Amino acid sequence: MDLCVSLNCSTLAEMQQDYATAMSGGADLVELRLDYLKPGELDRLTGLEEWFRKNAERLIVSFRPVDQGGVHDGDTATRVSTLLWAGGLRPRYVDFEYACFARSDEMRDKARLMASAGEDDRWDGLILSEHHLEQRPPTLERKFLDMCDTPAELIKLVWRARNANDNFEAFDLLQSRARRAIVFCVEPEGLASRILGKKLGCPVTYCALRRGEETAPGQPTLDEMMRLYHWKSIDRETAVYGLIGDPVAHSLSPHVHNAALAACKLNAVYLPFRIENDGFAFADFIRAVADRPWLDIRGFSVTSPHKHNAFLLTEEDLDPISRRTESVNTIRFGEDNVQGWNTDYQAALNWLTQALECDVPELAERRFDVLGAGGLARSVVAGLRLIRAPVTIHNRTLDNAKVLAEAFDCTAETLNEETKLTGDVLINCTTVGMWSAADRSPVRPEQIHAESVVFDAIYNPVKTKLLADAEARGCRTVGGLELFVDQAALQFTALTSYEAPRSLMHEVALEQLKA
Repeated sequence: MDLCVSLNCSTLAEMQQDYATAMSGGADLVELRLDYLKPGELDRLTGLEEWFRKNAERLIVSFRPVDQGGVHDGDTATRVSTLLWAGGLRPRYVDFEYACFARSDEMRDKARLMASAGEDDRWDGLILSEHHLEQRPPTLERKFLDMCDTPAELIKLVWRARNANDNFEAFDLLQSRARRAIVFCVEPEGLASRILGKKLGCPVTYCALRRGEETAPGQPTLDEMMRLYHWKSIDRETAVYGLIGDPVAHSLSPHVHNAALAACKLNAVYLPFRIENDGFAFADFIRAVADRPWLDIRGFSVTSPHKHNAFLLTEEDLDPISRRTESVNTIRFGEDNVQGWNTDYQAALNWLTQALECDVPELAERRFDVLGAGGLARSVVAGLRLIRAPVTIHNRTLDNAKVLAEAFDCTAETLNEETKLTGDVLINCTTVGMWSAADRSPVRPEQIHAESVVFDAIYNPVKTKLLADAEARGCRTVGGLELFVDQAALQFTALTSYEAPRSLMHEVALEQLKA
């Protein structure tokens, strides 16, 4: 499978320069999106004939109209004549729109001239493409079969992912192997179809040269494909792991887990999957994985808001502590079951004892205020109550706090602007203050007890508003990076049965946060 960098350059000079950059960065092909060229630059295109011929084997030439996700809003004749000129120089591929090809015999004849002669009447060097960037076509399979019934060397069918499950439709089409087909979904939800296409024999996938220069929504960059997802190492035997949650876009998990997989020399890749906050959506996704053993998806990290959904799925195969938390953050597919673990509670105890420089018995003598009543809070409270430490749970919805408090025999209070936090240790287990709302804090500065130690489970940003406010009050503060790395290392071992390279995972996480 070829990795193609799609260029959206406005000038010919920029196009040549970016081509060289893409090649030196490890790209196999470069797509020249001629629709992005300024009108004056397009008029000068024929002056690059020598350059085109020299680099032809590495080029895909396309000239995309607006209704196919491009920027060209001019006449079809200009597009077709330009692609005919390009085809005469014999690039690796000319990409022509299937809708235009199917319009008339005249257009089919011109598409034939864009290609080179092939065996059995196959039109080598021609990609017939169709892009649905607004929504999934209602007749997806029918469209795919119609496109397969053409003489083009490759067909390309792309649509907007409604959710992560659309990836499986792309995988199914590729698995059918009806033709050499480029099939994937756009938007971040479609990332898996771009990357795992290589595992299933998709001949080409696309990426951007740099962040901000994407030619379609959800395109990863060349650097991400090469360094984060280790593109060159993916093959049919590659195992798949991933992260399930919402949001997942800024998670460090893909960075630390992919680095760990590479360090352990495992043929595997770790991908993010955003599943909306819906138990049915979660169940549908897991069912889709189980129905496709040929994908070799072996397990997932699970983050907010799906830890309880994961517990419900794996309840019959849990250790006693994980069952008691009713919160699972790691699932692995066995031969005939789905196994679950909770690595949060052990990581939380490690986090607290190391930061407070005490052992477990000493930790049990501290008084704890825990903010939140979700999956992470449940794990933290379970760990603290396991060692019989006194805990007060504070939550905006008192009923949720009471349910958690009753399960672990501790105290529940409403979290509002009048709440007094008087414990020795304050732990934020809410998502308030994470990267998407970094200017927020779950409490006002004056609510923080000046002599407490303040922990924030959020690791992105490194210093949350809560921690900054606490420092201003004179408190000692501890961020969530160590907690994140500890639970990730425990997850890695549960998923792969390999010892996690914890120091490397910490180094990678810190590097990404600094970046």
